[in-house]
Amino acid sequence: MTAIAHAYRFWVASAGTNTALYATDQLPAVLDVFGAGMLAAYAIGKLGTLDQTMLRRATTSLGALVAFALLIALLFELDQATIAGGVAAQYAWLNAHRALFALDFFALAACSFSAMPIIRTALHPSVEEVSRIMAAPKTVRRSAPKQKARGSEG
Repeated sequence: MTAIAHAYRFWVASAGTNTALYATDQLPAVLDVFGAGMLAAYAIGKLGTLDQTMLRRATTSLGALVAFALLIALLFELDQATIAGGVAAQYAWLNAHRALFALDFFALAACSFSAMPIIRTALHPSVEEVSRIMAAPKTVRRSAPKQKARGSEG
């Protein structure tokens, strides 16, 4: 998926259409972002099976903070490109740097899952809730017996 996305974005840039929204936001251009999300889901699933040691929590907390800082830096640079050259420059910059966003989204999702609770809550409150649900003991829920509808007799 990453190779397809890079090849498409290279083709868009070499054709000179990387300054147009239509060309830069087509599905092939974002396949690596999609793939990074799928890979993050697998990584989170694997991290959920590992013991959450203090070293692992500290390491992933640091990774989450670094990934968040990188995201802020990328968004700042995107904003600077927009200020300097308008919307066309924004599309061209995003087309050239979308792979960095994909890697950063992966790192932020995977690291945030196992990070210390205060880091998870600060970065995204719902990550803390998902972690709590996944860490909860698995119980078998039995459905309540079906009740007869009013007015119907068995």
